[in-house]
Amino acid sequence: MSIWRKTHQLIAYWCAVSTLLVLWRLIATGIRRLTLSIEPRGITLPPDAAMITVLVPVFNEQSRLAPCLEGLLQQSMPLQEILVIDTGSTDRTRELIAAYAARDHRVRLLAAGAPPEGVNGKSWALIKGIAAAQPNTTWFISIDADVRPAPEFVARLIKTVTTLRVEAASVALTQVPGWDALSWLLHPAMLASIIYRIGIPGRVDNAVNRAFINGQAFVLHRSAIQKLDGLRPVQNANAEDVAIARLLTRADTAVAFLASIDETFVVSYPDARAVWSAWPRSLPLTDHQGRIRTVIDLAVLVGSQGLWLPLLLLSWSQRRQLWPALFATMIRLGVLIGMREAYRRPAPLFWFSPLLDPIVVLRIVQAALAGDRRWRGRMIQRRGN
Repeated sequence: MSIWRKTHQLIAYWCAVSTLLVLWRLIATGIRRLTLSIEPRGITLPPDAAMITVLVPVFNEQSRLAPCLEGLLQQSMPLQEILVIDTGSTDRTRELIAAYAARDHRVRLLAAGAPPEGVNGKSWALIKGIAAAQPNTTWFISIDADVRPAPEFVARLIKTVTTLRVEAASVALTQVPGWDALSWLLHPAMLASIIYRIGIPGRVDNAVNRAFINGQAFVLHRSAIQKLDGLRPVQNANAEDVAIARLLTRADTAVAFLASIDETFVVSYPDARAVWSAWPRSLPLTDHQGRIRTVIDLAVLVGSQGLWLPLLLLSWSQRRQLWPALFATMIRLGVLIGMREAYRRPAPLFWFSPLLDPIVVLRIVQAALAGDRRWRGRMIQRRGN
């Protein structure tokens, strides 16, 4: 047997085994998917549920912050405070926050300053914000500046976590990528890499290898924050949300990853260049995970999402690989169809995004192998898990 044919077979086996593991993950998370229907006025909350502080970490967000604050000011559930934590903006972000603070007393600017060298800027903001929040705060909601909260978002989120009796949860928000053509190819392909590794949103997990938090919008009870020493252990994480989820499950705390709960959406990276350069920093999902587990996760990702298209092309000359190629292709199409609800108004190019899978997976592997990471010009130095 020629080396070329052996290579074909190796790719086919690798792809088939990896895709089977992904299929098992999708089925397992699908079976456990929550079927809650939360109406904001349908549940009586405990007295402490109204003690809510919203944390909005910002760094040069002058162009994106206003719609986020507008949405927060219109929430149906009373917010105790909206703490906007600035980590050294050089644009007019602070002036914008000051204008909103003059308009509504709940908005407060916290000038946290630039993070220490090697520290994740968002983690630094959250740590400072939690320390500066009102001492009677029960729930902390972190929202990125590019999130556009619907009026019932906070009410639905708090009522969901109190119904589920969990101390930590996040939401798979509806996504709005940049409207350039390449964004609609790159963004869905990168989002699919998360689904391949963690499964379908809408569940509660208490296992380290399954728990996931979407950092765009998540909520933590004060007791969960106390278990994490005010989030200090995640200050050097590349993806603070992933680190929080894994550390909480290690502390025997269940984490809920919810499907979209209302019309809240996030205006993602402005263009394909930003998607390509910035998102892979956190996509490897390596924080607080052992090296062996990381290698296995990446091998499965390469074998499933990364190899289905090359195997499909190779199968035209090697018919024995046709069936594993078709199997992997069908799983990929199923993931694509299921992802449609993740986008507000999918552009036609969304349906062609799987064609970029090989280069997207290579980009994620490259990011995983990198040492220190740079985010908005600031270096994040990896520390031991």
